[in-house]
Amino acid sequence: MQILLKYFSNGIRFLLFYFCILFLLSIIFVIFDYTQVTSKPIVFGQELFNIQVEGNHFVSEGTVFGALSAFTAGLVIYFLFLSVFKRKSQQV
Repeated sequence: MQILLKYFSNGIRFLLFYFCILFLLSIIFVIFDYTQVTSKPIVFGQELFNIQVEGNHFVSEGTVFGALSAFTAGLVIYFLFLSVFKRKSQQV
């Protein structure tokens, strides 16, 4: 049960990291005076996020697919680190 909680908490960390990056990236664009930026990356036909900067106004939106992708990436990365560290500790 503890291992599932660790997987879940790492997925939540990546989800929070996703939202922080979205918010901070918009602010960085405004600070560095990028006045016309539109970013809508699409993976598997779904948007990951939507960032629009026009003048001093910015809109930053996370999508459900982007949030699920970040959560899943957190789970996968934790699993890979866990398996690598277990394998190294068994070899020693």
